[in-house]
Amino acid sequence: MNREQHRYDLSFASSYDALRTFPEITFTVHKGHLPEIFERLAQITKCDAGNENQYFNDPETHFTLPFPDLFGNIEFGYDNCGYCSDEGDSIKFHVEIIPNKHWPCSLTIHILCRTLSVPFEESFSENKTQQLVLDTVNKHSSFDGHAVCGDLSTSVTDWLGRYATDIGSSQIRMHPDVVTSMNEVYLSLNHEDSDSWVRECGGSIRDTGHFTLSCPGNSCDLSVYPDQRLDSILGYVNLECHNLDTAVQQLMLLAGIAKICDLVRTT
Repeated sequence: MNREQHRYDLSFASSYDALRTFPEITFTVHKGHLPEIFERLAQITKCDAGNENQYFNDPETHFTLPFPDLFGNIEFGYDNCGYCSDEGDSIKFHVEIIPNKHWPCSLTIHILCRTLSVPFEESFSENKTQQLVLDTVNKHSSFDGHAVCGDLSTSVTDWLGRYATDIGSSQIRMHPDVVTSMNEVYLSLNHEDSDSWVRECGGSIRDTGHFTLSCPGNSCDLSVYPDQRLDSILGYVNLECHNLDTAVQQLMLLAGIAKICDLVRTT
């Protein structure tokens, strides 16, 4: 697989911005890829109908394809938890992290990840790095039923290593903006302000670039573990997880890795 072709940018958008009601995990793609994306979405959701019925235990829940309504608004995803926005040369797919919609949000992200995992026929962003090729799992019947994994660019681990080095320690706490993003997703999905759970959001960064994102659960994390070599010839390392059992855990950690990608791009 050509992991290096740029397909999308993964981002986190805070609800603390006055323009948003809920926090969002977003995928930004070049407009030139839209015909291929629409075709892939139609094929994947058609083939996945049996899995979605099992996941929701509801035969009436289906994926809404991203086509404009009479007013030009474009919603998509399960339970219409997503919408699209025009960003000039790009289109942004927003997944809103809405209370009581953690399952639709999680499975919508899964469909987007599958759609964007394969290189496109044409390249429009040859000078950009694909920071992360993300994959997720959505099952209710097993441990790690909402696992997350992927191929992470060493440009991300290099940035994290420099961040730790600049602070002057071999191991530091996770960047505060990343922790805030994970907390925000948790509080959006849970009406009560559970201080004990929020305090469990965090993680650490080593000056080597290895890192861990952690959230409430039984040793629940998303990491580039310390035993991995970061000098991969291909420029990518494995992003792995442990004990991601629920959609809430998955969405919290996705917010964290999305915010890391934001920081690498903007600093």
